[in-house]
Amino acid sequence: MTVVALKCGGLWVHSPVAPTLECLAMLADIQRTHGPIKYIIHPTYALEHKVFVGAFAQQFPTAEVWVAPGQESFPLPKALPVSWQLGIPFRKINTLDDSRSTPWADEIEQITVGPFPLQIGAFVEVVFFHMATSTLLVTDLVGQAGKTAPEVCLEDPAPLLYLARDTADQLVKNSPDLEQAGWLKTLLLALYIKPSTLDLVDNGFSWFPEYRNSALEMCGRLVVAPLLSVFLINRYPFQVLEVVDRISQWNFTQIIPGHFEGPVPTNPKKFRQAFEFLEMDGSISQDGLRDEEMEFLRSANKTAVDNGLIKG
Repeated sequence: MTVVALKCGGLWVHSPVAPTLECLAMLADIQRTHGPIKYIIHPTYALEHKVFVGAFAQQFPTAEVWVAPGQESFPLPKALPVSWQLGIPFRKINTLDDSRSTPWADEIEQITVGPFPLQIGAFVEVVFFHMATSTLLVTDLVGQAGKTAPEVCLEDPAPLLYLARDTADQLVKNSPDLEQAGWLKTLLLALYIKPSTLDLVDNGFSWFPEYRNSALEMCGRLVVAPLLSVFLINRYPFQVLEVVDRISQWNFTQIIPGHFEGPVPTNPKKFRQAFEFLEMDGSISQDGLRDEEMEFLRSANKTAVDNGLIKG
């Protein structure tokens, strides 16, 4: 979640998270300085970002809710009204587009990537440029992982230590090296689901030592998530590149993604380079991402296409 203090007063909230007591307390501090939350932005079709929008909006009943176009309510054959999808059936919902008619247009510009049909639903993400800070706001389009776990993960390192094990029966004690091992394995699982460096055996698993190099090679690089490159945007390479070129006309100096590190110091050239794989016919390979790690995703993609779950 990213919160922007508008020059005209009030707050603009991008991709809200769960409105926990801690989250609401932090927002209350910001509101005392900059005014109330005026706009709540749901910038994508993705369920993991959509799930908290309604609960968040209920905490701020006077805020306007704006969503990306093309919202679906799978598995229902016909999409429910967006307000019902979000769990706020009596709230007015505004739809984002590329026009400059939004109330924040003098401070924040936007470009829509998609919607690109995928047999079931469609990929869509609205990307924003905050002019005053030269910041590009994205959700899933690109991201950059760090070599070490975020501080919040270290407050209770138990999940990292659980993943740090090389085998199911290994006993581990907390240490900085094991915390990093758990984090690097978390990255591989999050990006590849079943990386090549993980062997699943009867009643257990085994990590190959090469997992470390595989993970470290992608850290510090701005990349398109493999799930996105294998299942989604590779099906519309020319259309995606056209929109990416438009986004690259903005003179941004940093990106705040919806996942991993942020803000990430970068520039339009590096952002554009992350999508160069789309210029190669049928390629999903990216610098810093090992091709063999994509094997499980390729297989899953073929199964999805063969069963009509996704466009071939």
